[in-house]
Amino acid sequence: MRVVEARLLEGNIDAFSARFTLTPVDGGTRTEIDFKIHVDPDIPLPSSVFSRENERAAGRTVRALRARVSEGPLRAS
Repeated sequence: MRVVEARLLEGNIDAFSARFTLTPVDGGTRTEIDFKIHVDPDIPLPSSVFSRENERAAGRTVRALRARVSEGPLRAS
């Protein structure tokens, strides 16, 4: 298992943190990913609007991760 964490150092929201937990499955031929995100905006929003945007952002994150994985391993420059 491998864990990758990110957090906001400074920006236009009160707080942001993300955690990816990657666990090999099927003998290491596939990877299960658990993705958690916490965002505390600095603007008043109805929870329904914020929830919808969180779902969209999570979808974009998963699509970007899939695209990056399909490119293959990183190579040192």
